[in-house]
Amino acid sequence: YIMKIAKKYFLIAFTFVLAVTLTACNLKSTSNPETILNKTIENTKKIKSGESSTTSIAEMVTDNSTPKSETKIVTTFTTDPAVYKISGTVSSDNVSDNNYKEDIYLKDDTAYVKKSTSSDWTKSSNPTVTSQYDYIKDNIFPQKVLEAYKNNAKDFKVTEENGNYVLTYSGTDNSKFKEIITAVLNSTRNADDQGDLYKDIDPKELQIKYVVTKDFTPVRSETKFSFSANNLTFIGTINTDYSKINSVNEVSLPDETKNAVEVTG
Repeated sequence: YIMKIAKKYFLIAFTFVLAVTLTACNLKSTSNPETILNKTIENTKKIKSGESSTTSIAEMVTDNSTPKSETKIVTTFTTDPAVYKISGTVSSDNVSDNNYKEDIYLKDDTAYVKKSTSSDWTKSSNPTVTSQYDYIKDNIFPQKVLEAYKNNAKDFKVTEENGNYVLTYSGTDNSKFKEIITAVLNSTRNADDQGDLYKDIDPKELQIKYVVTKDFTPVRSETKFSFSANNLTFIGTINTDYSKINSVNEVSLPDETKNAVEVTG
């Protein structure tokens, strides 16, 4: 009888230890930076709607001045149907209109645009015009940036904050800096990938903080960097917040776009 009791409790204890061990192993595997990034990449490709708000600040340090520009882009989207609302504001020390704004809607291969310099909406289905905004809609969840993170996953640290995974990176390794910063900067501009543009830069600082939920949905991305080139120093920050993931039912065009003026180029 005593042996039966002993065996019973031994089995209970063994089962408990096994469960704890498996849970610990699973947590360790899930908390691996490469695993988190892989699952995040997979998940972002499945997201059907949401909103992103990106603020980019750029400074160029010269001998005489430090001109500064700030860009804010808020994008609300659905993928089925594919409709994008983009609100962009640019302020800069170098232009007279230091609070330039554009409101853009992309639907059915047509771009509807209203600029702060005009009271009229315009529209165009010319690919030359519509392609100008491809980099915005294609980089809501910038795949090439996430791939660059994944390629350097072993240098990322993982912690938890408010129930989310927090991936952080800090370093100035030349090759890693160039790979990541090239992907980051290319994702913020309407141009072909230009790795050669950054081949002669001297890295000064690169700090990354990338926050995702436990189901691998992006929450916030923070990037701070600086580098020197041609006797100039460039300083930048790019911060993105994500919200309303898979919760936007519809993106509707304003009535004013019905009277939009057609432009061909």
